[in-house]
Amino acid sequence: AIALHPESYGAVNCYNLKQRILRPSIHMEIPSKMPSVRNALAMVSVTNVDTLFFRIIDHVSDDYTSQEGRRKRLIKSVVRKEWSLYIGDRHDYLPRGLYFAIPPMAQGHYLLIASNNKSFDTIIDKVKLNVEDVAFVKGDAKQCSGFLVDRKSGEPIVGEEVKLQIQKSYGSKKEVLATTKTDRHGHFEFPNYSKKVKEAYYKWFLVNYKG
Repeated sequence: AIALHPESYGAVNCYNLKQRILRPSIHMEIPSKMPSVRNALAMVSVTNVDTLFFRIIDHVSDDYTSQEGRRKRLIKSVVRKEWSLYIGDRHDYLPRGLYFAIPPMAQGHYLLIASNNKSFDTIIDKVKLNVEDVAFVKGDAKQCSGFLVDRKSGEPIVGEEVKLQIQKSYGSKKEVLATTKTDRHGHFEFPNYSKKVKEAYYKWFLVNYKG
C-alpha cells in the first residue's frame, strides 16, 4: 500500500509507524555514584538490538551544536574503556530489560555512551558516570554538618579536609567560606555559617579524597 500510493495520507502515516517500530532503542540506568575498585551493576532497556557496544570517555559538556556535531565531539574524545555485549535480537519489536556490568574506573567524571554498532555511527544513549570513593551522609542542616564514609569499605574517613563553598546567586562567583576536618567518626560541621548558607543560591562540600 505504501509503494502504490506513497504520497497519500495513509501511506505517510504507515511509513512513519513502520520506522518507529523498527527503530533501535537503548536506554541505560546506572548508579549515581560508583566506587573505583569493583564492577558496578547497571540496567539497560533495548529494542531491535542484537549487540550492545559501550564506551567510557572523558566527560564532554553539552553544547548547542547540531546533533551530528555533538556526535563527532563524543567520537573524538579519549576512550578510557570499551566493550561489547551480545544479547541476540528476538525480532519481536518489543523492549526488554537486562543487567550489565560497568568495569572499575579511576575516580573521576566520565560519560558512558552506547550504540548498536561498533563504529558508533549512531550514539543512541549517553549517561554521566561519576566514580567516587567518598560518600557523603547528610547531617544537621542547621549546623551545616555531615559525615564522610569510604564507599569501598564503609568505614568513616578520618582527618579529611572539607571545604564549604557557596554561590550567592545564579551565575555569581563561587566562594569558599570555611575549611574544617573530619573527626574520628568522619563527622564535620560548619556551625557558624548556617545563615549565610541558608541565604545562598547553592552550596557544596568540597573534598579531595584519594582513597
